[in-house]
Amino acid sequence: MMASTTRPPVKKLRVFDFDDTLVRTNSFVRLRKPGGEQVSMTPAEYAVYSPMPDDDLDFEDFKRLNDPREISWTLNILRSVVRSGGDAIILTARGSEAKPHIEEFLAKVGVPGIEVVTLGDSNPMMKAAHIAARIEEFGYNFVEFFDDSVKNVHAVERMVANRYPDVTVRARHVVHKSDAHHRVTESRLRQIIRNSLL
Repeated sequence: MMASTTRPPVKKLRVFDFDDTLVRTNSFVRLRKPGGEQVSMTPAEYAVYSPMPDDDLDFEDFKRLNDPREISWTLNILRSVVRSGGDAIILTARGSEAKPHIEEFLAKVGVPGIEVVTLGDSNPMMKAAHIAARIEEFGYNFVEFFDDSVKNVHAVERMVANRYPDVTVRARHVVHKSDAHHRVTESRLRQIIRNSLL
């Protein structure tokens, strides 16, 4: 007679990026090159930019929320997770100055009291390290991560796969209808996420 193996109960954590995942703002990363050239980048543009050693980067806009506009389909996913009693956090590269503004915005759009973690660092490994710390501290064995930065998505996928082979990770690269080449991706992602919330 074979011994039965019982799987541990699934303990889920959902992690949501903020800028260009849950909200769009008129906040820009200001970049000045050594030759004097100045460029303003949206969070989405900065997410795929590889900074050079001599870049002078200004993140002043990200201390507050400039004209925040919710991205309703991802915010609805967050609302569903919170309503169902699931564990969820906001994990943003913004610094601590932005935290009260983010909390105020989330309360206004129906997600009061959710934990907001401000890293003050855009290095993808910072998000991966924070998620690793959560797995260690709380024993999560399922992590779902939503972020518009493919660098962040890959960092989290690699970290969980390498350090926690028994933890299931679903790292979602969030794209939007306004990104014309990704219309199918958003539609498919919505369906995947609806299924994952069952």
